[in-house]
Amino acid sequence: MARIFDLTEALKELIPVVDGWPLHMQVEPLAGELPPWVIVTITNNGIIRNEVGGAIAGDGRIELRCVSDNTDSVNVWCDDHAIPALQGVIPRCEGFACSCLTLAEDSGTYAAGLTETDTAYRYRVRVLRFDFTWSRHDP
Repeated sequence: MARIFDLTEALKELIPVVDGWPLHMQVEPLAGELPPWVIVTITNNGIIRNEVGGAIAGDGRIELRCVSDNTDSVNVWCDDHAIPALQGVIPRCEGFACSCLTLAEDSGTYAAGLTETDTAYRYRVRVLRFDFTWSRHDP
């Protein structure tokens, strides 16, 4: 039987790996760890049901929270790496059928509440959310 963990692992493999940008998969950075980093969260936002109430598909999301000390580096990671690697891609995982990943939300870069300890400069953040639907089927 197909496991949701397998689908999550297949989705993680799609996230681009860029030198100097650690990926934190489904966890926050350790206390004291300083940006840059990307927090990757993969979640199920609910179930799509048919008219008689039966579950027919899951509503999934990949959220990428990119944090750095400057706007340019955040935008380069998002615009040159993440969006081209994920937009329109159809995840492949045995036992699941998935729609293509669609960039549903882009926060744009903003100043975060997290500050640099020596200068009190606020780190820059940008959040990308890619939505997709999935259904489970036994091969």
